[in-house]
Amino acid sequence: METMVDPSPDKLDFFLETEIYSKRAVFWFGALITPFFGGVLLMISLRKLGLRKEGNVAFFTSLMMTLGVIFIPSWLNIEIRFLSVILSVVCSTFLSDFLYKKYIPNADEYPKKKVVLMSIVVTIILIMFLVLAFWAQDQGI
Repeated sequence: METMVDPSPDKLDFFLETEIYSKRAVFWFGALITPFFGGVLLMISLRKLGLRKEGNVAFFTSLMMTLGVIFIPSWLNIEIRFLSVILSVVCSTFLSDFLYKKYIPNADEYPKKKVVLMSIVVTIILIMFLVLAFWAQDQGI
């Protein structure tokens, strides 16, 4: 006699309701702002899927990449902003095309989370850094 295994309704609900950020969102946040923000989106998606360790790897990788984007041009004594942009695009490509695909190979099966709220949060953070930079410049720091 053949028995059919019916998936647990709890697991099915989790699968259908879990929204993750798209690969495109990870790439564009990393390329346009810093790889750190792309890594944060990837980390949030991985943690929602229960992949906490992999989320930490994505977070720390993006943090190291961002430090590289900041310090490599100055270490090489290159003051061309274009080099930082190229490094950001390369790092974002690594996050979206390597880590994203490695840790979420079935990403097409999940509904995609909207980036509107995250865009607002990032804008607020960037405005705060901008205000802090202007304040520090006025203080002579």
